[in-house]
Amino acid sequence: MLSSDHLYVGPGQWPPGVPQHDYWLFDSRDLWVMTYDSESRFVYTERVRDPSEIVRHAYWRDAALHQGTGYVAYLDRHPGLQLRQAS
Repeated sequence: MLSSDHLYVGPGQWPPGVPQHDYWLFDSRDLWVMTYDSESRFVYTERVRDPSEIVRHAYWRDAALHQGTGYVAYLDRHPGLQLRQAS
């Protein structure tokens, strides 16, 4: 686990073409969109059944994976993040 509770995305660092909201997409067909309050606390999740929204979120998932940085490479670029040993 990372020693930080959150990974900060600074201004201009958000990948282009990727939404700035949280969601889970299971098996490319089961979409759940998360909602958080103004203090970033989880409030609820909503299942989305609209096929066009599911396709749009699948596109965003693929764009994020294409532009993303792997876990080890991310840690290499941010040496200040410490890994905690599992107890």
